[in-house]
Amino acid sequence: MSIAREARDALLRAESVDPLVLGGLVYANLGALYSKAPSRFGGFGNKTKGIGYLWKAIVVDPEGIDANYLYAQALLAEKDYVAAREALTRAMDAPARPDHPEADFARKLEVENLLASLEQKL
Repeated sequence: MSIAREARDALLRAESVDPLVLGGLVYANLGALYSKAPSRFGGFGNKTKGIGYLWKAIVVDPEGIDANYLYAQALLAEKDYVAAREALTRAMDAPARPDHPEADFARKLEVENLLASLEQKL
């Protein structure tokens, strides 16, 4: 939990300097942290706050593979399968990032796997 707090604090500092740095990935990472961190026993987790940050990331970069994938994960946790499918579809259609071919390839595999498991639930 202390590492998650340190990450959150660093991201909040980055947000205060330039929230649009790296195409809004500060918001995507804050959203993922808030969505996945526990809220009990001194945790800072807050699903509503997490989804809010993830939505900000989508607004900044609507076609971003990471923002859409992380947003879909949060929506799946809330059992919003239709919206999750839409976000995963946007992630699959995300344009390639020239400086991140390996990361994009790996993320597309994660998107495909999550989409396949989601289709079984629909």
